[in-house]
Amino acid sequence: MIIQFILVLNLLGHQNASGIINVNSEVSNGIYSIEKIADLAQKREIKVVIFTDHFLERFEYGIPPFRKLIKKSIRMKCIRSYGIKRYLQDIEEASASFRNMVLIPGCKVRSLYYWTGSPLGNLTLHNIQKKFLLVGLSADALKRLPVIGNRRLEYDQYHGDVGCGPYQDVIDYTVDNGGLIFWVLPGAEAEEKIGRVTVSMPSYPEGLLETYNYTGFGIIYEGMKTIGIPGGTWDKVLMEYVDGKREKPVWAIGEIDYHYEGEAGKRIEELQTVFLLENLNRSSVMNALKNGKVYALRRAKDSFLSLDEFSISGALMGDEVTLLVAPVLKVKVSASPSDSQRVVVKIIRCGKVIKMLDLVTPSEVQFKDKDFKREKMLYYRLEIRGEKSNLILTNPIFVRIEK
Repeated sequence: MIIQFILVLNLLGHQNASGIINVNSEVSNGIYSIEKIADLAQKREIKVVIFTDHFLERFEYGIPPFRKLIKKSIRMKCIRSYGIKRYLQDIEEASASFRNMVLIPGCKVRSLYYWTGSPLGNLTLHNIQKKFLLVGLSADALKRLPVIGNRRLEYDQYHGDVGCGPYQDVIDYTVDNGGLIFWVLPGAEAEEKIGRVTVSMPSYPEGLLETYNYTGFGIIYEGMKTIGIPGGTWDKVLMEYVDGKREKPVWAIGEIDYHYEGEAGKRIEELQTVFLLENLNRSSVMNALKNGKVYALRRAKDSFLSLDEFSISGALMGDEVTLLVAPVLKVKVSASPSDSQRVVVKIIRCGKVIKMLDLVTPSEVQFKDKDFKREKMLYYRLEIRGEKSNLILTNPIFVRIEK
């Protein structure tokens, strides 16, 4: 009973704070300054901005057998050329001007890219889209990142696909240095032709299964094609945690991949990560990201949904609770503006949809899962679709049932 009472207090003590992740400034391939982005976000009632400019944007091809002597390099704006300490300082100075917001520095890194073919034909650049989003590393840790072009590695760009090794190295390095690490838009795919060079950018959902101990991944926009759907790659990863094959769960976030207002019709507030915070400060935001106390939100131009409660016996997203009886899920959802909006709530248990609720906002419901199995840990997550493009995707709550 005491534990239950503490959990209820925990639920009542949190507040929802809208945030945006994967934001690019003029430091790399964005258009706006850090201050302009913060000002625009503030006007759209966004409380948290995580800046993730590209850490290093440099590609190099050398002609064999004299690769180091006869080579072509392409360099673009990035944090490394701008200055790591300068970048971090710019965000600190902007934070002093926007005290009612939380501005956090991060970056995007590419562990490895590689070439196939030759300049005589079929020269192809691979895996430039296969990246991580890093948050919470110091300037010294960033300087020593084990990524291609930043320091000497056992891998290079001329020996094809070497598997998940370079990516696991970056994960381990980030975790060892106290940072958080997310796969960037693993469901996105594209192919381009730049002069005589083909740039191949396939999706990489398998990366989530082949690597371990990363914090999470971007589920929207592209992740709902195969990764975030019920029974998709994310559920397979979560089931590995449930079955004891992973040390910790993997969390989903929303990624705006913002460069400027109106890019492909994009608005800065369109795709958010909503944080469950005890306090509006950097420490609380980082703890929420680390512990899965966030949900991904896609909002329509003139309306959006709000998840006002998702709990099981007081446990919130990212929590694990032990029960003696059947789990009872509490779900409370509203819409803004306050007009009624039809929503469909999918309750997903261990990768399978066990219930669909057809509701009208504002709505508060309870669902008792009578068909659970006792022999192992369970998890529950929600997919909530409203009118137009409104969408909420939660992180899971884990449940153990005592015999």
